[in-house]
Amino acid sequence: MADRISMLPACVLCHILSFLPTKQVVSTSVLSKTWNPLWRSVSTLHFDFQGRMYNCDLDKEKYSRFVQWVNEVILSRDLHQPIQTFCLRHRTLIVLKLNGLVLKSISSAGLPSLKILHLEEVCFLESKYLAELLSGCPVLEDLVAKDMEFDNSYPRSLTDRKFKSLPKGMLRVM
Repeated sequence: MADRISMLPACVLCHILSFLPTKQVVSTSVLSKTWNPLWRSVSTLHFDFQGRMYNCDLDKEKYSRFVQWVNEVILSRDLHQPIQTFCLRHRTLIVLKLNGLVLKSISSAGLPSLKILHLEEVCFLESKYLAELLSGCPVLEDLVAKDMEFDNSYPRSLTDRKFKSLPKGMLRVM
């Protein structure tokens, strides 16, 4: 009997794969030649490091491999396929650096441990998405915003925006 699932159009298969964690999505590439490139076009990425209570000193290598894997997945994707949903679960994420992104929307941001946020060449389609991101960072101490842009209906430069001071740290606009 033929594999009926593999006969579905690629867009349908990608939609089905979008409900799985990214680790499982990437592992489908070994199923067949048809499935091999599909994971690169899935528009939903779910990375999970949450719940893994590692000893920081002993498991730095595991964490380093996780970060490297996330980077490899993102860089290996089809560049013509936008990421519609990006979910990264990590209980103790302290530093987040985003570079060269267009953020069309943010439905929620929960970054309770984030202390350092660097945004470089990030375009927000609406300024409320930046506000949503920042509101999800209650202990943020250091914000670096460089070459940021907003949709045409808002000021193009972040330097035209005013921010309240951060609770314990500093704000640097470059």
